[in-house]
Amino acid sequence: MTYFRFNVHTYCTDGLSFICLTDRDFKLEVAYSFLDTVKERFFKKYSLDTIGRSVASGINFAEELKSIMDDTNANPEPDKSKAVISELSDVKNIAADNLSTVGFWLCENR
Repeated sequence: MTYFRFNVHTYCTDGLSFICLTDRDFKLEVAYSFLDTVKERFFKKYSLDTIGRSVASGINFAEELKSIMDDTNANPEPDKSKAVISELSDVKNIAADNLSTVGFWLCENR
């Protein structure tokens, strides 16, 4: 998605959306690598159970976010193996969910 002279990149998972804006010439894979790193570090610091309670008291992720931005700007080439491993993990989880659903359906329909 484009907003004025910026591209908007989003990564949605577990009911949360991670968003970044980049210049139009910024590499897509770098933007999504950045978002993946933000997601990983965010979930290291906050579990899904504590996010609701933390929002009420204020989440302080600014220093961590600045560190990730500095790292990305210093070395803009994304770690492609990390992205592939993350995608494979997502596919594995979806496949496991699908298999358990099919297994349940087969047991119910015997």
